[in-house]
Amino acid sequence: MHRKFFKSRILWVRTMPEEHLRSDDDIEAILHLAVQQNSSGSEDLRARLLSAADELGLTPEQIEAAEAAYRAEKASQAVQRLTEQEDTQLWKQFRKTQVSDFISGLGTYAAVNTFLVWLNWSNDGRLGWSLWPLGIWGIYVAVQAFNLLASQRTDNLDEFERWKRKYKKKQKKASSSDSDD
Repeated sequence: MHRKFFKSRILWVRTMPEEHLRSDDDIEAILHLAVQQNSSGSEDLRARLLSAADELGLTPEQIEAAEAAYRAEKASQAVQRLTEQEDTQLWKQFRKTQVSDFISGLGTYAAVNTFLVWLNWSNDGRLGWSLWPLGIWGIYVAVQAFNLLASQRTDNLDEFERWKRKYKKKQKKASSSDSDD
């Protein structure tokens, strides 16, 4: 059945205009569609695979090796997808931490400098020395704000990797202390 199917499809593909056949991928896609259209759900997939392999002159050992490589590649892709998802979540957490740290520093800047300005004003009746820490620290806060708002993912990769290592150590420590309880 399958042998006839593939032979008839191959003959049909040979008689089609070749303008759409540019690569092996085109042929593979056409054959894939043809198999999907003709397959019945009850057929054994392994039998179809071996039949197609036989048509192509492949040995069962070659098919086994290709299957093993395919499974390994599929597993690797699954692990990579999980890692990418985990990294995306960790990146969001990293950015939240950065924003939180910046806001905390901004609050400290405002509180300390408000106190210094008040102290300077109440003692001297004018602003003098308190403008120095206000200005210098203000420049530092402005640079931090610019870096936080203007940074892209590629700008912070080293910092992100350091943060991720610390975060994972913290998680590991927390999970080990939970299991000790």
